[in-house]
Amino acid sequence: MPSSTRSLITKHYASRSLQMAIQITPLPYNTNALEPVISEEALRTHYEQHYKGYVAKLNDLIPDTIYEELSLKDIVLRSGKKIQWDHEIKIFNNADQAWNHTFFWNCLTPARNMRPSDYLAQRICESFGTLKAFQEQFNLEALELFGSGWLWLVLTKNNTLEIMVGKNDENPMASGNSPIFVVDLWEHSYYLDYQSRRKEYIENIWDLVNWSFVHAELVKAEKHQPTRKSTRESIKGLPFYLRQRWVESDRTFIKRRRTCLVSGTVIGAALGGTIFFFLAALVSTQVIPLPGLISTSGNISSGFVLFFGIPLGVFLGAACGALVGIGTPMPLTPKTSH
Repeated sequence: MPSSTRSLITKHYASRSLQMAIQITPLPYNTNALEPVISEEALRTHYEQHYKGYVAKLNDLIPDTIYEELSLKDIVLRSGKKIQWDHEIKIFNNADQAWNHTFFWNCLTPARNMRPSDYLAQRICESFGTLKAFQEQFNLEALELFGSGWLWLVLTKNNTLEIMVGKNDENPMASGNSPIFVVDLWEHSYYLDYQSRRKEYIENIWDLVNWSFVHAELVKAEKHQPTRKSTRESIKGLPFYLRQRWVESDRTFIKRRRTCLVSGTVIGAALGGTIFFFLAALVSTQVIPLPGLISTSGNISSGFVLFFGIPLGVFLGAACGALVGIGTPMPLTPKTSH
């Protein structure tokens, strides 16, 4: 692109940004800072034409809509939840692409070969085994993505790290997950440097990963994770006799309650099976007559009685034993103050 044309485009977007509802976010580094992994020409084209184009288009779409006063992230979250009309689809597409690109810029750094923090490395190892295994799986997912999209590392609602594929402009925030790292897999992000060699691009991008930013996003996402109430908090409003049966006073109480439940179930199943075995034997020998089980020949099928009687006894015995185990009175162990 001629320098004069490039200058006109830059001035055009600079003048428009003063009147934009959604402001253009400057790059966190110079356009030549990521060389040789990403050339200055590739990054400049990516930023000046694609990213700024999404922001400009979004600002053309949101006037006189409910999105006009919202932040970029809120536009993504709100427009992505329930798209009802074509204009809203365009708003979501451009807002999402603008937000994704801003996040992507921050995932990269001119500082080469950074290492994850100890905590981030620990969390990655918990989900993927090793850092190398995570990178290999991430690379594989990138190569298997058909067409364009984004590849995310997210903190899920279950507080685990997962790799998520976002086809086209899909964003994990729409499903309640928190992004902590992303790589742009649209061809415009790497084609000037790598043409169709996506594998080489994704392998080289690891040299630029801003692990400090990834760590910060993980910590921020964890702070916003929904807190689960303990059993004590959940049953605070129950009557006292129910709280005495179920409240988690301490670990010793829980262990004793579990032991009572298991013991009651096992003992009940054994007693029930034994009792019904003898009952089945008495019925099959007609010591205890059951007219409904007598065949036309006047005999009772002992196999039939045993086949249905013993499992029924085990089931009923286990159920009764479990109820007895649960209902066994047990004093609460007072907590010791330290």
